[in-house]
Amino acid sequence: MKKWLFGLSICMLIGLTGCGEQNVAQAQEQKYGMNLDLARRPYTIDVLKKYIDDVKKSGGNYVHLHLTDDENYALESRLLGQPAKKSWQQKDGLYRNPLTKQTFLSMKQMRSLEAYAAKKKIELIPEIDTPSHMGAILKLYEKANPKAAKKLVRDEWNQIAPNQSSIRFVQALYREVLQALPKTKTMHIGGDEIAYDEEDHVKYIYYFNQMNRYLQKKHVRTWIWNDSLLKADLKKLDQTIAITFWSWTGEPESTTEKKYREKVCPSAPQLIKAGYTVYNYNDYYLYVDFTSKGSIRSNLQYMKRDIKKNWTLGRWNSSHQQTTSKISGAAISIWGEGSKKYTADQVYNYTKELFPTMMKKVK
Repeated sequence: MKKWLFGLSICMLIGLTGCGEQNVAQAQEQKYGMNLDLARRPYTIDVLKKYIDDVKKSGGNYVHLHLTDDENYALESRLLGQPAKKSWQQKDGLYRNPLTKQTFLSMKQMRSLEAYAAKKKIELIPEIDTPSHMGAILKLYEKANPKAAKKLVRDEWNQIAPNQSSIRFVQALYREVLQALPKTKTMHIGGDEIAYDEEDHVKYIYYFNQMNRYLQKKHVRTWIWNDSLLKADLKKLDQTIAITFWSWTGEPESTTEKKYREKVCPSAPQLIKAGYTVYNYNDYYLYVDFTSKGSIRSNLQYMKRDIKKNWTLGRWNSSHQQTTSKISGAAISIWGEGSKKYTADQVYNYTKELFPTMMKKVK
């Protein structure tokens, strides 16, 4: 699950550079889908197709693929020294990197999966999560190209500095991903759980804007997570960037800290009022967490009942009172932590009723 990494020292900021020319407008179509954590939960092609089929059957239009995290990079990559031809292919079809022992999909498999999804009018939206959560990417790159990897400034949280070297490196990753998914019209660039202080926060907004403008030139829309944004960023972050809103505060234990975060961080209504497209990824109602205590079957049955009884498209926060209009869509997220004791088919069978349940609340 996601965590909050910047603390009470953050101040509201002003004086960011302008957003520049906007070339790609966010689609006004309502978007409903599923977010699958491939970085920490290996899925076979057959299981991924089942999720695509379910999204189609229930009236959704996308599957969000969380391909990167600190634990793994779940796609073949020449840049990172993870080619399929030099890896083991398992009986289930997944490739396994002989050095990291982690699984991934080949470029050919991803293109085939995208073609399957396209026939059903389902968009596959890849997520390359930067500038934080880059442990697996950095580990691979250090082995593949040690000299170039040394030029990337990073911290103890596997977070890269928002400088030109980082921007060029991540854009090279984007080029590879877009070769694997040539039909995609959207890329999620991460942006969650960034550790920063007030001096370099402005640099991360610049980083997001540079990535967005790069993708715009390729006619690809940009999505990011909401939790690293401040109210001071409103109208500073490019407005063609859409926001996947998972939590207003990160649910800290401290009441004082929670109130502070509500003060400096924009709510979903504030983001919408400022002109951003917002999608509901509510971590209270719409997140599957295999690390929770108790029976996973019982927990997911409770989640299903809770969605039916309490969640609506406009309910963007854990509080039952926090609602808004003009939310542009929603997704069920199946996070991978704690799920490896189950097979991919078991995970699918446990979670397959959640998306249809959510969709019944938005139709």
